[in-house]
Amino acid sequence: MILLADANILFDFGWVDQGLQHLAALGPLEVLENVRAEIREPDILQVLQDLEVTFVPLEDAWEADLREAKRGGLSLPDATCLVYARRSGRTVLTSERRLRERCQAENVEVHGSLWVVDQLYRQGQCESATLCRWLTR
Repeated sequence: MILLADANILFDFGWVDQGLQHLAALGPLEVLENVRAEIREPDILQVLQDLEVTFVPLEDAWEADLREAKRGGLSLPDATCLVYARRSGRTVLTSERRLRERCQAENVEVHGSLWVVDQLYRQGQCESATLCRWLTR
């Protein structure tokens, strides 16, 4: 499973100790270029580069699909996540309710922060005390 992270999930895990490293350990991680542009925090960008996250450029061929996705009330970055995930079979990671609901409606696999925390616990990548601290931040 290749994971496609939106900006808010990167912020969620970028502010906790080693959060992005653990997120990337769940599987190959991709970030769309327009999502990357939303991230103004240099530390988060540096960690993503150090982890060799794949930054995916936008394609002109997505334009019609993007217009349709935006009509449903999604922002351009969220619409791009939906379109790319649908076209490529990626799993979307987001904390954004509207994007999660749209992905579910279109049968695009999608998960939020709690799923990530659960996976980290199940895979033994983080101790429960660490994960609980993350959830209370």
